[in-house]
Amino acid sequence: MRSDARSALLPDITEYELVEESSELKEGGRRDHVFTFERKDIKVGEAHYRIKVGVSGDELTMVNRYVKIPEGFDNRYEEMRSANTTISFIGQAVMIILYGFIGVGVSIFFMLRRKILLWRAPMKWAVVIGTLIFFAYLTTISLSWFNYDTSLSANQFIFQQVMMAFVNGLLIAVIFFISAVAGEGLDRQAFPGHIRLWRSWSPTAGASREIMSNTVFGYLWAFFMIGFVTFFYWVSNNIFGWWSPAENMVDPNVLALPLPWLLPAAQSLQAGFWEECLFRAVPLAGAVLIGRNFKRKGLWIAIALIFQAVVFGALHANYAQQPAYARIIEMLIPFILYGLIYINWGLLPVVISHFVYDIVLMAMPLFILSAPGIWVHRVTAVIVALIPLLIVVYRRLRAGEWYTIKAEDLNSGFVVPKEEKKEGTAAEDEKKTDREQEEKSPGPHYRTYPVVLALIIMVLSAAAWIVLTPFEQDVPKLEIDRHKAILIADSFMERRYPGIDSLNAKP
Repeated sequence: MRSDARSALLPDITEYELVEESSELKEGGRRDHVFTFERKDIKVGEAHYRIKVGVSGDELTMVNRYVKIPEGFDNRYEEMRSANTTISFIGQAVMIILYGFIGVGVSIFFMLRRKILLWRAPMKWAVVIGTLIFFAYLTTISLSWFNYDTSLSANQFIFQQVMMAFVNGLLIAVIFFISAVAGEGLDRQAFPGHIRLWRSWSPTAGASREIMSNTVFGYLWAFFMIGFVTFFYWVSNNIFGWWSPAENMVDPNVLALPLPWLLPAAQSLQAGFWEECLFRAVPLAGAVLIGRNFKRKGLWIAIALIFQAVVFGALHANYAQQPAYARIIEMLIPFILYGLIYINWGLLPVVISHFVYDIVLMAMPLFILSAPGIWVHRVTAVIVALIPLLIVVYRRLRAGEWYTIKAEDLNSGFVVPKEEKKEGTAAEDEKKTDREQEEKSPGPHYRTYPVVLALIIMVLSAAAWIVLTPFEQDVPKLEIDRHKAILIADSFMERRYPGIDSLNAKP
C-alpha cells in the first residue's frame, strides 16, 4: 500500500482491529489486497461495524462500511421464520385439496352434468385479467436486469422475461377461470336471493339501486379494513410487543417501473376477484348446500365462516411477522365479517372491497414519495380504483332512471337451457322460468342497508388510519440534488484520502 494512502486511511480506523485479510496476484505481477477491520467498542445488538478496504497494487480502490450480522442470528431468524412458512404451507394445502380438488373440481363436475355451468362471462374476465397481468409483468423487465445472467445474451434474457410474463398471465387466467366458474355456480345454487354476479354490471341491473348500494358498501368496507388493520398493527406492536412490519404489504420497487400504477392495479384485480370466488363463495356456498341436504344448515355455515377466515389468514402467514400466527389473528374478525357480507349480499361488495383495499396498499408508494410526473400515475391509480363505481354511475346515467331488480336478475331466476335450443339462445332461456326452485327467493334485501352505520364505520376507520399511521419515511429525506451530492462527496474524498480521483474525473 502506498504510504500516503496508508497515512490517510489509518487515522480513520484506529478504533478497529484487523479481522480478515486476503491477497491475490494478478496477471502482470500486480498484487491486490483486501483488509477487513471490525470495531471493538460499539455493536448493534449482536452485529459489528466493519470496514472493508481494497488496495489494487499501490492504489486505494475501495472503502466499504457495513454491519456484519452474525451467522447465528441468521440461523435463528430462519428457524423463527420456518413457523410462518409451515402455517402458510398448511393453508396452501387446504386451498389446493379442499377448495381446489374437492370444492372446485366436484362442483364443476356436477354443474356440467346438470348443464348449469356458465363459462362465457368468466372466460372474458379471465382473458382481461390474464392480459393485464402479462403487460404488468412486462413493465418489470426494467428491474429484472439486476438479476441478469451474463451467460445469456441480452436478446435471450429479454425473451426469457417475456415468456415468464406470458406464462404468469396464462396461469393466473386459468386459476381465475376455474375459481370464478365454481364460485359463481355454487353461489347461484346456494343463495337464490343474490343478484346474479354476471348481470351486476349489465345495462339493466347495473342501473339499479341494489347494485349501487353494493358498490358503495364495498368501498366503505375497504376503508373499514384499512382502519382496522392500522389499529390492529398499533395494538399488537405497542401493547402486545408483536413484530408486524407494515412494509411487508408495500413494494416501493413499483416506483422504478415505467407504469408504476399498472402492477398494483392488475394484482389487486386478480387477487380481489379470484380470492373472493375461491375463499368466500366456494366454502360458504358449499356449506349451505351441504347443510341443506343434512338438515343442519346453520351449523355448517357457522363452521365454514370460521374455517374460511382461518384458512385465508394461514395462507398469508408467510409474511415476516411474529408470532407466526399473527396473520391468522389479524384476518379472523374482518374475514368472518367478509363472509357475513357475502352471505347477505353476494360476491360483488366483497370483490370490490378486496380490490380497493389491495390497490390502496400496493399503490401507496406513489403517494408517499415525490418525483417529476408522479401526479400522472397517482391520478391513474385513483381512476382505476374508482372503475367499479364509475361503471355503475355510467349505467345509471345511460338508463335515465333507476332499474327495478326483477326475478330473472336473481339467482333464483336462472333456468337450465334446454338441449333442443340452438347455441346462442342462452340469453333468452335465462329470461324464462322452466324449472322449479328448491326454495322461494326471499327477494333482494338491500334496502335494509345500515347506510348511516356504514358511513360512521368509514369515518372512524379513516380517522384511525390518519391518527395511528406515522406519515414519515424510514430514511432521511434528501434535500440536495445529484450535482451537489457529487461535489460534497468529492470534497470529502479529497480531505480524507488525498490522491483519490474525483467522482467527476473522466477516464
